[in-house]
Amino acid sequence: MFAVVTTVVVAVTLVVPIVPAQLSFSIPSNFKQGYVTCKSIGSNNTTQVCGFACDSLRTNRTSIKLCLKRFMYAPVNITERASLVFALFHLGLPPFRQEYLVTQGNESALYYTDGANVTAAELFRLRIDELNPNNIVAIENSSFVRLPTGSVSVSVTVRNIGSAPLSRELVYFRFPGLESNGTCNGYICIGLTPASCQGSLSPGSSCTSSISAPSSQNNGGERLYYSIDIIGVAAGKSFLYRTIFDGVYPQYKVDSNWVGAFIKDVNSARNGSSLSEDSTLDAFAHLRFNTSARNYGISNYGFNSDYRLFFQGSTRRAGETILYPGRFTPDLYSQDLQQSAPGHWSVLVDKNYSKFGYYVATAPYIVATEPCSITEIPRPDINVTEFLSVHGCQYTTQTITWLVIEVGS
Repeated sequence: MFAVVTTVVVAVTLVVPIVPAQLSFSIPSNFKQGYVTCKSIGSNNTTQVCGFACDSLRTNRTSIKLCLKRFMYAPVNITERASLVFALFHLGLPPFRQEYLVTQGNESALYYTDGANVTAAELFRLRIDELNPNNIVAIENSSFVRLPTGSVSVSVTVRNIGSAPLSRELVYFRFPGLESNGTCNGYICIGLTPASCQGSLSPGSSCTSSISAPSSQNNGGERLYYSIDIIGVAAGKSFLYRTIFDGVYPQYKVDSNWVGAFIKDVNSARNGSSLSEDSTLDAFAHLRFNTSARNYGISNYGFNSDYRLFFQGSTRRAGETILYPGRFTPDLYSQDLQQSAPGHWSVLVDKNYSKFGYYVATAPYIVATEPCSITEIPRPDINVTEFLSVHGCQYTTQTITWLVIEVGS
């Protein structure tokens, strides 16, 4: 019995947070008032700065650093407690939170940790009194759309849900491609460019802010994490309100213009034998979408039966390719299709066909999760989930853009 009790006591001792752990924070390039006089070191005047005679220091960089050191704020130290297991082996729960708002003088920064060390900091270059206050501000209707250039327009609506007016609202978008990052003392310094909102919001009112972010032209549908920071002043206190979003990059709008540009690329590859649009094949493509979307787990489901129903008694040749092009511009998609789905591309460039019809709509589809060796379902009537699983691929079901193209003689 004594041995059992001893073992329990030892185990508890190992996991209980009893070991002091400390992190120190110093906002980079943040000095007390008067530090600008250090820049005069090396001039010909004899003004006393930091107890030194400037004319005797000239351009001595060491002396400038010594001068600036006297204007630095004392580090902000955060002390938590770690377990013996974490202190000795870095196992178990880390001692520190993921975020700390640090203020020194008239500047604040939001520091991020991995639980043990500082990994990054957002530098705002202004003072913030409170992080994520309740019942002051709300972020509504965050959205982003793909522009024809490939960039992404990100917008957000900010509403005053408190009882006091808000002033000096600034919206910071932590969105891929918008950050200007550098290295500060071994961690990442995140530089953000604010977008202004209305400037002053009375209780209940709102404003919308937006910004254009550069983006890859073929990442539509990919997972996206971003955050939006709102900084403002309410009842004399400045605040930072931060929200993290989980979404996907928007896809391109696949419309008649998109399809026209894509078919132009197809016709270029056909070396003089062009496809021209046929209204009968447009109607057949619509029928095929309805059938295929209802049975999206089976590739090109029901083509033969739909053909016999639609072209009763006809001997017209017809072929089909069902595409999911929303991630791409037309020119990039034609390039990608030739490389990743040559079977689908071969239907489009087959010179036995001279006509095409199409239909565009959104519907669920099974999307392979990268990395996956399968880039094309090779033939009709394949159970897509079984096919991906056999080849070791994971998948999700997403609602995406379908482009059904029927070709015929």
